[in-house]
Amino acid sequence: MYHILDRIGFRIMKISSTLIIIAAVTIIISCSSNNVADNNVKTVTYPHEFNTSENLIVDESGNETVFKGVSIENPILLSHSFQDKATMGPFYFDQYLEWNESIFQTISQFGATIVRLPVHPATWRVHGQVDCLAILDEAIAWATKYKFYVILDFHSVGYPLTGDFEPNFAEGYGELFPTAQPEMLSFWSIVSEHYKNNKTVAFYELYNEPVYPSFASAVYTQQTTQWNNWKTFSEEIIDTIRAHDQSATVIVGGLNWTYDLSYLSLNPSNAVNRSNVIYSVHPYPGSRVYADSSVADWDLIFGNESASYPIFVTEFGFLSDDINSVPYYEGLFVGDTLYRDAIKSYLTNKRISWTAWCFSPYTWPKLLQDKNYTLTDAGSFVTQWMQE
Repeated sequence: MYHILDRIGFRIMKISSTLIIIAAVTIIISCSSNNVADNNVKTVTYPHEFNTSENLIVDESGNETVFKGVSIENPILLSHSFQDKATMGPFYFDQYLEWNESIFQTISQFGATIVRLPVHPATWRVHGQVDCLAILDEAIAWATKYKFYVILDFHSVGYPLTGDFEPNFAEGYGELFPTAQPEMLSFWSIVSEHYKNNKTVAFYELYNEPVYPSFASAVYTQQTTQWNNWKTFSEEIIDTIRAHDQSATVIVGGLNWTYDLSYLSLNPSNAVNRSNVIYSVHPYPGSRVYADSSVADWDLIFGNESASYPIFVTEFGFLSDDINSVPYYEGLFVGDTLYRDAIKSYLTNKRISWTAWCFSPYTWPKLLQDKNYTLTDAGSFVTQWMQE
């Protein structure tokens, strides 16, 4: 998901001693976790492997775990925009965060216990697996240093089973999202083999946002048939991963831009027929097929399902000042409270883990105003929530 911004100042070079103390003691990753300060490095019960137990995410000791964190930009794109300004052009370099350890240090200081790393198919193809894995290794090493976990996300939008993808052109890469089933299986085979013994990599998110059927016709409807087809392909990806990493816990997104998980409550046979599966949802203010959403919609789409299945909100966010920004404009949410208060209350009460989109001064809805880590309105809200 992508769009625009807001305000609230906070520069990493000017963090006060008070805020450092707050960041050091915030966010309990599970019932038994402890956080202590050590040179600004937030330590938690770490490292653990995570799996599922009924509708919960649990650690190796069986403790229920609720994650709070953020998604960053594609590390491969960030790294090359920083290294290859001459070949990639100044645009990415000027707009994106500079690729270095301070991204992860700041995320840690803000209180996150997990970071989501998206990888676009086009960047994987353009730079090749050796280069891409080296960049991901660097990101994961920084996450390990600051003792928080990672979701690896194959970041495309569309429906690979029909070859229809949302347009998203990027200079130097062409369309970012198009992929094919063999490429996805190859990607996950390589990645799961590479990270099979790395506990910092907590989850593999198989695919960012499945959407059926057609961007050309702008008709986005789906039925149980499409979900079951998607479920079957997801099981094939899981089997590919488990051939390399038997203990992997995976995340499977719902249809309609990873918003609709209602199929799970229609029939138990609609559940992915594999162990250690978490389901993801992206409840933006206007996620109901680009229409107003409400708590009642959340109940039907994923809230009721959370009583039986583990749910992870791998994207959410909002803009408070742009009425034309669909589906991110906060005013698209219908309720007695603001979207931000409603989503916080909803996910907290249901103990649903989340990563907010996007820790970036460029990609909408932005959590940052600039490359100095100045927070937007949404960024300030998310940071405060992580630090509670």
